[in-house]
Amino acid sequence: MNLKLLWQRVLDSGWGILILGAAAIGMGAPQVVDNLRFVETAKQTTGVIVEVVRVGDDFHPIVEYADAEERQLRFESRWTVEDGSYFQVGQTVGVLYAPDDPADARLDTWESWAMDSIIPGLGAVILLIGIVSLVKERGHRPSRNRPMSTRVESKQR
Repeated sequence: MNLKLLWQRVLDSGWGILILGAAAIGMGAPQVVDNLRFVETAKQTTGVIVEVVRVGDDFHPIVEYADAEERQLRFESRWTVEDGSYFQVGQTVGVLYAPDDPADARLDTWESWAMDSIIPGLGAVILLIGIVSLVKERGHRPSRNRPMSTRVESKQR
């Protein structure tokens, strides 16, 4: 069988959907796992936005906070927004930081964690659709062990 035809059959079947869903999960899962590990061990504190930086069309905050030993630290959040007024200089925000490396800090907001979960979440939905599609395909396909058709005789009265 030629490779192009085989690839087309995969894409036309539930297998293509299944592969797409698995790829999305594979791409997003490491970030979700990293976030879960970080949150599990992180210390919680509050910080203050000291600057809002524009990067292209997005804005992200520079946050200053104190760790458990009262050292003043600063980090640039990787979470960005398109609305420059979302973050305000002087605004108090929740901060999570690694106790063994206080410079490793993140904003403590559900939005920042939700954004990392979108790709694997959609991947899980797509994967489920692929599985359902394959199950339906299998149900409509004739079994190799059964004859393709059976002869039905009608009874005459």
